[in-house]
Amino acid sequence: MKRQHPTSAYLAAGLDLLERDGYGGLKLAPLCAELDVTSGAFYHNFNSWSDYTSVLITHWKNDQTTALIEVIEAEATPADQLQTLLDFTVQLRHRAEAAIRAWSSIDPEIGRVQASVDEARISAAQAVIAGFQAPETAGRLARAAYQALVGFQVLDGSQDVSVLETSLGLVIQETLTSTPPR
Repeated sequence: MKRQHPTSAYLAAGLDLLERDGYGGLKLAPLCAELDVTSGAFYHNFNSWSDYTSVLITHWKNDQTTALIEVIEAEATPADQLQTLLDFTVQLRHRAEAAIRAWSSIDPEIGRVQASVDEARISAAQAVIAGFQAPETAGRLARAAYQALVGFQVLDGSQDVSVLETSLGLVIQETLTSTPPR
């Protein structure tokens, strides 16, 4: 007997498909198979595929960016904020993120969400780094760190996060050791 799932299960399954199969694998039949539901059960939860993808991308933005920023801002010290940012960045679902970035290049709605996520993440990183550096240096280092993240996600097929940790470690070293300009 096919089961009924809450919306959260459809969203988790969609991110799983993006992680495993890329944007091309995000389709109704594989999603329903992943959850062992019929397409009718899917349409009981969502009005259309477009409705589902809109909810999915909003969920991704809220879960992987908005929530992070709230956690960072709640940290007591710049050092704690920096560690939280680093931990979160390393633990992202990098293959799903790369799939969403590919998707954003062909779907304007997804592109708008991706752009807002990019800017929010860079701004959050800049705010954290500003606890150690002058604002213009913080902006440069935040952008460099984010470029390292995106490059890792798009280019590193092995998904060996130690490569990302090394790149981000260089930015962190620069953040902590360079002298802020006067």
